[in-house]
This record gives sequence, C-alpha cells and structure tokens, in this order.
Amino acid sequence: MRELLSVNRQKLNDLLGDNPPRRDTWLIKCRRLREIVGNLPSNQTISTSIPEGHSNLLLININIKAHAIMQLIRGTVMDFGEDNEPYQMQFAEFLASNELALREAILQRLVYGLGAVCVVGDKQHGWRLQSVSPNDIWWDCTTGDVMQPKWVARGYRDSDNTDYREVWYVDVFHRYKVGGADVETQPNPYGVIPIVLFPALFVPDTVYPIGDVELACPQQFILDEIRRTYLNMARRGAGFYAVKRSSIDETELQRLQNPEEVYILVNEQDAIVPIPTPAPNPEWQALEALAKQDMDALMGISEYVRGVLPTGRAKLATEVVAAVAGQTVRIQAEWYNTKIALERLAMVYYKLHNPAGTAKPRALEDSLTSVNELMRADMVSNTADGAVGNNPVAESV
Repeated sequence: MRELLSVNRQKLNDLLGDNPPRRDTWLIKCRRLREIVGNLPSNQTISTSIPEGHSNLLLININIKAHAIMQLIRGTVMDFGEDNEPYQMQFAEFLASNELALREAILQRLVYGLGAVCVVGDKQHGWRLQSVSPNDIWWDCTTGDVMQPKWVARGYRDSDNTDYREVWYVDVFHRYKVGGADVETQPNPYGVIPIVLFPALFVPDTVYPIGDVELACPQQFILDEIRRTYLNMARRGAGFYAVKRSSIDETELQRLQNPEEVYILVNEQDAIVPIPTPAPNPEWQALEALAKQDMDALMGISEYVRGVLPTGRAKLATEVVAAVAGQTVRIQAEWYNTKIALERLAMVYYKLHNPAGTAKPRALEDSLTSVNELMRADMVSNTADGAVGNNPVAESV
C-alpha cells in the first residue's frame, strides 16, 4: 500500500510539474511585474531610494480600477433559480464579509493577469475566502484552460508551518505534505472545485493571461523618461553661467553653487552672464500626452470612472441594473471573465451548503430580460405605494 501511495505521489508531482508549462519562467515574470508596480529594482523586495522624476500612475490606476471592479461586484445580484431564497442574500453577505480576500484576487488579476481565491473552513466554524498567490497555484492546461480547468491545485501552510498541496477535481481531491511520501485521496464532498480563478485578458490557445501592468508598463516607462528629461532641462536652464575668469576670483566662484548667497564680488559688471536654455521641445509634451492617453485607453480608466456604480450609499435595484446595463462595451468585455468567476464562486458556495441542489447561479444583470423585469417590478411597486398615499420605500441590493 505504501508503494502505491508513493506512485500516486509521483504522478501528482508529474502533473503539477507539467501544468502550467514553464511555470518557473512565469513566476519570474510575475515577480518582475510586481517590482515594476512597486518601483523596485530587479530581485529586490524593498528599496530605500526613489528615482527622481518618477510618477507612478500605473499604481494609482490599478487601485482605481480595483475599486471600480469591487463596486461592480458589490452591485452584482446572483440568481439561484428555484433556490433563490435564502442563498441570494446569504451569498451577498458572504462576499461582503470576505471583501479583502476578493480584492486581493482582483489586484493579482490586474498585476499578474491571474487572481485566485479558495473557499476554506467547515460547516461548524463557517466558510471564508482565502486569496491564493501565483506562487501557490497550478491548473490544468492539457484538457482545459484557465477559464475551465479540469483540476486546480494550491499550496498552503498550516498552523504548524507545514507545507501542503491539494489537487482538486470535481469528483476527488488529493492532499499531501511537501517532502512527504503519502497522499491522502478522498471523494470531493462538494462536487465542485473550491478554488476559483480570476483571469484577465488572454489569447486563445495560450496558457497565461495578460494583466493590466503588462499592457501599460511601456507607457509608464515613457512617462518616467519624459519626467527625467524635463528635470534635466530645468536644471540646465537654472544653473548655467558664462564666467570671465579674469573678472572674478576663484574663491567667489564658490558662491555660485550656494543659492543662499546674496552677492558675489566681481571686477567687471558683465563677469557673470546667465546662459539662456531653449524651451522644452514640443515633441516631448506631445509624447507625454500620448503616453497618458495610451495608458488610459489600455487600462480603460476613464470608462471605469464614468461607468461604475455611484458610491457612498446603498444601491437601488433599478440603479444597479441600469448602471451595469449601460456600461461601455469596454467594461462589459473586461467584466465578462470576472462575472464568470463570480458565478463559479456562487456555485461553490451553493454546493457547500446544498450538495444535492441543482440550481446554476447566474449573474442577474447579464440578462436584459432580467434587467427589464427588475425595473418594471420596481416601478410597479413604487406606483402601488404612491397610489395608497405612502412614500415609496427603495430596497437596496
């Protein structure tokens, strides 16, 4: 029996070793993308110096976009079909109580191109979301893709600092200790994989999605170069002088380097003459505007700023569906992958609480019919309340 378990462990090692392919290279790429966003030198986790002329618009835009996506997630209504009660409200509360893990996965999606969450816990102590780092994720790349993997694996560390790996299929899951020989194999009690992937943009028949950082970092590099150029131009324009050596002593020349000096002794009136510096080349200004425009277009920041839900208060049912339905095509296209991931997360939550259930959760805003039905129902409700002389009460979602 021990030998069979060892063989099974070898098969799992081979499985994770080949999926996804060239994973070590991808992890190096992920580390470099993280360094770019954090403005860090290569292979460093922290730096005590900040480059002159650096304006980290990339980091600001990523946080703006993450906040916008979280607003869309908060406004998403999940339909559980015939089991809508009580799972719709319970799932919304589950997402609200696990926003930090969900936001971490969204940030990973924007930076690396792929985020992941895993539902952990039990019925006795409750369920919660845990974000999964790219360093601890594997998925099937031979019979599926990042949208529909046949299996997903994760690595984690328990309270005793022991590293484990889990490989989840729909019908079975394997768990083993890193460095150990035995493999624990059990039927999957949920009938779903509890690890949900949040992929960004990806090309068909490729393995790794592409995140916003990889799309927009060339524009950030251009902006940094422009700012450094402007800074050098300003320094040259403020600090160059023509000096007649016969008209000024060497000791007085030191005063030119001290901006606090108010006078310099010279032998002739024209001993020191400032050298005028030409104005910045207009091509630099045009290039800066173009780089900002390209970054905005690649990341869709302006669309998200204009198209997401209002903040600071509860969302009315008609307000949510109208905002989502009226978004730009850019937001809808990019939102699709996140919406599919949310539906899968809803399925995991549903199966954890009702393994025998047959409902298939769907995002309600995805259907124009559902949008119209919600708006019509809300209008009828408000009209009925107004007819009897009562102020309409707006329900929030």
